[in-house]
Amino acid sequence: MKNFVPTIVFAGLLAAVPVLHGQTKDHSQDEQAIRNITVAYGNAFNQANAKALAALWASDGEYVDQSATLINGRDEIQHAFTNFFTNNKGLKLTIKVDKIGFANDELAFEMGSTDVTSPDGKSRTTQFSANYVKRNGKWMLLSVHELPNRLPSHYDKLKGLEWLIGNWTTRNPDSKNPAATVVAVSCYWSANQNFLIREFSCATDGKISNLGTQRIGWHAPTKSIRSWSFDFKGGSIMGAWKADGKKWIVNTKEALNDGQELTSIELLSQGPNGEQVWEVTDQMIGEQAFPNKTYTFRRQN
Repeated sequence: MKNFVPTIVFAGLLAAVPVLHGQTKDHSQDEQAIRNITVAYGNAFNQANAKALAALWASDGEYVDQSATLINGRDEIQHAFTNFFTNNKGLKLTIKVDKIGFANDELAFEMGSTDVTSPDGKSRTTQFSANYVKRNGKWMLLSVHELPNRLPSHYDKLKGLEWLIGNWTTRNPDSKNPAATVVAVSCYWSANQNFLIREFSCATDGKISNLGTQRIGWHAPTKSIRSWSFDFKGGSIMGAWKADGKKWIVNTKEALNDGQELTSIELLSQGPNGEQVWEVTDQMIGEQAFPNKTYTFRRQN
């Protein structure tokens, strides 16, 4: 087994979680509870208290350090930290939280960075992301993964789209029963903020009719933002993004699973109340044109 080298960092990815259309959930108390855990984590680490540190994990929690060593379960985590503190005296940990988000009432994530300083003054900075779970009314760590160094990131190229992060829902305007058809999108950063990942699904009467994944990233050869989307029906879409004032124009080419190609122009913008307005125009398959559509997505958290 590899040596265990902790510092908290790079974490698990949130899966897309269906969200109900309704009022924005207030997670302020939950966020404070998670921040309290982060403070407690730092205090326990700086006191070399492996028992107190491990107690912050769920019993089935996991820890993956930057050398890819997997530690399963609270007891094993405590044992690993006990050995680590025995062999590494006087380390001090500082934690900086960049983002806390919620997939639903019982799943949350936290992203940020850590700095570990040794008694001789040398320090090491790493990124982290941790998943939390709420059980019996109490938040606890579900997983922590690590990445040793900050890798090159295209965050500066993509930060204009950061407002897309979160869980969003809308109704299908073409459905005969709009209340029964819900489109949900969950958007979050990939590791190191090189891509925005959007998980999307469409459900009618509670049954999934389509779902897929989109990655939005910086395309260095063309010095532009591109997107790549794939759905479970076998279709794929490539999009070229361009900022136009407060709107984003996306020229798309969709490869349908029957071999045809559908082109369209999408306009993406923020509404006056923070909603996400998605206009689909100029849809064409060969010479066949389709009506324009407008979807208004409202944030769920």
